Amino acid sequence: MAHDSGGLSREEFLRVQEQLIELRNRNYELQEELKRKSNEISQLSNSHSTKSDALQFASKLISRSKDKDSAKYEVEIENLQRKLATQEEEFRLQQETLFAEINKITSMNEGLKKASEISPENEGNSTLDAEYQSLKSELEKSKVRIEELEQKSTTLQELLAAEQAKKLEQDSLIHGLENQLLECRAEMETNEKEAAKKAQDLEADQCMLNMMVELKKYQDERETMIKSYKEMENSLEVQSELVQKNQKLEKSVDYLSQNLEESKRHFEEIQMKYNSLVENEQQKINQSVESALKEYRDQALITENKFQLVKISYRFFSTYLKIQEVSDMRKEFEKERDELLLKIRRLEDKISAKDEEKNMALKKQTALMKELQRSLKEERKRADSLEKKSEEKAGWHVVGQDMETRSSHTFDGNESISSLSALESDNVELINRLTTLQSLHHESVSRLNHLETENASLRKEIHEKSELIEHWIKTRAMPSNNSQNSSPREGGLKKFFTSALQGDESASDIKEMNKKLQRMLEETLSKNIGLQRVALKFSKNRKFKNFRTFKRSSKERICKKNL
Repeated sequence: MAHDSGGLSREEFLRVQEQLIELRNRNYELQEELKRKSNEISQLSNSHSTKSDALQFASKLISRSKDKDSAKYEVEIENLQRKLATQEEEFRLQQETLFAEINKITSMNEGLKKASEISPENEGNSTLDAEYQSLKSELEKSKVRIEELEQKSTTLQELLAAEQAKKLEQDSLIHGLENQLLECRAEMETNEKEAAKKAQDLEADQCMLNMMVELKKYQDERETMIKSYKEMENSLEVQSELVQKNQKLEKSVDYLSQNLEESKRHFEEIQMKYNSLVENEQQKINQSVESALKEYRDQALITENKFQLVKISYRFFSTYLKIQEVSDMRKEFEKERDELLLKIRRLEDKISAKDEEKNMALKKQTALMKELQRSLKEERKRADSLEKKSEEKAGWHVVGQDMETRSSHTFDGNESISSLSALESDNVELINRLTTLQSLHHESVSRLNHLETENASLRKEIHEKSELIEHWIKTRAMPSNNSQNSSPREGGLKKFFTSALQGDESASDIKEMNKKLQRMLEETLSKNIGLQRVALKFSKNRKFKNFRTFKRSSKERICKKNL
């Protein structure tokens, strides 16, 4: 019986081990399911958080009752999430305790196996039975706990299903809200289209305002041009300064000519020395053929002197070329100066002629205005005299017959009609004269603007060329200081030729600068011409509108007077 009990205990022990393994596997599966469901819950919470903004926007459109219901649902969801978290923690703690108990049981079983192997069978049966019963009781307790845990897991699943149903309801609410949002968006699009139409109208108004602003700018530019005409006098002073600078250049040319004369003298001295050396060498050759070393030294000196002569000739030639270039530059500068002076004189003559034309036009306008005023006064006197005559005739023929009254009325009507036709013809003539005067004034203003633009461009060219000349004079090295500090024969000429080479480079730079400046001037002139055309068109349209308003006002006044 003891042997049978021992065999049964082993089988049962194996069954217990299998059951424990199954319980572990189920526990792992339950843990995985819990993780999945927790991930789903987190995803749902994230989606809920992303859709919370849309829900907030939609909740403003829905009634307050729905807001209260959604708040209640959110509170319930938060409470359920808290309950789930607490139940998960409890389940985790219970699993840990079960694992600890199972580990204890396995360790006890191993110890019992070892003890049964070591001790005899008869002595260990009673102890094994007691331990087996204790293990059975613990297994039953563990089964009960596992069943309780399974029940809790089922309850948790049911809670999750209920939460999912609630979330489905919330999703349906969200879909309804999204439909409402789409309708609101359609309404917003219609409102935006209407706003775009209004914005286009506003842009058209802004364009008109911009045109008015451009007109004001054009008037400001005209004022600046008048100021620039005043600054022309200052430019003449600058030209006087340029003349002074030209005199300084002439002095520098004189100084270069003096240096040339000194170099010529130096060259003549070297030639004299060379001739004397040649004579001495010939005498030495005739006197002693044996002094080979002396002859070798003399030959070396001769080669050095020849090299120096070549250098001096090269320097002399380069200085001569430099003087020619300076003279050419001076001639070109004088030509440009004469051309600029001629242009300035022509412009001044044109400006004076335009001023005279302006004065004549103003005088003509004043004379015409005076004539118009006189004619108006005469017409008023005529109208007053006609009214007086009509009143006198009415007083004379009060006692007369009906036929006489009718004839007098017809006579007065004819006179009034003739006076009205004369007034209308005079008004038409006056309006025609005003239009001709306005056209003449407009042409004179356009010519003045054109002359002012030409004057400004010429002034800019003069200013730029004066700056270039000043820059060239400043960058050009003056040879007077170099000649005083260095030796009079060699050092001064070297520095002079280096300065001449630098002057050639500066001349090329000046040519490039002139090309760039010419391009800039052409671009600015083209832009100014385009702006002038736009301004002239705008001013013509405005004058035409003003003329129409003047015509209408004059006609209305004439009608009122006639009435």
